[in-house]
Amino acid sequence: MNRRSQAAAALPGALLVLVAAVQIALVHLTPLSPWKGGGFGMFASLDGGSFRSVRAFVEAEGRWEEIEPDPGLGKTLARAELVPSDRLTSRLARHIAREERELGLPVDAVRIQVWRIEFAPKSLAPTRRLLRERTVAVPPDP
Repeated sequence: MNRRSQAAAALPGALLVLVAAVQIALVHLTPLSPWKGGGFGMFASLDGGSFRSVRAFVEAEGRWEEIEPDPGLGKTLARAELVPSDRLTSRLARHIAREERELGLPVDAVRIQVWRIEFAPKSLAPTRRLLRERTVAVPPDP
């Protein structure tokens, strides 16, 4: 077997190791769920969609009110839960602002919080930890 065919044979394994290494780094350095990316942590972690939640707050006329995000935001909501980046939480906030305005409700800003449930090692007592919080100012209607 020549060197070129040996390199070609080793490429899939090397790519798999690279994807796994990037996944592990992202999970430890960002709030990425181990269930996303390469998915290598899905069988070793409870940090999937069932153990994350999004809370949404709307500011209008100087006061904040928590709202229940519309289930129609399913994909956008799920993405913000599992990969709570500034881009995805901002997108979710803009969707919520648009929906609130379509209902005729005033909106000055939307705050998105992404929470994760963690379990104590010995007692398994659950606690919630804030992973990301993002407030998006909403420009006034034209």
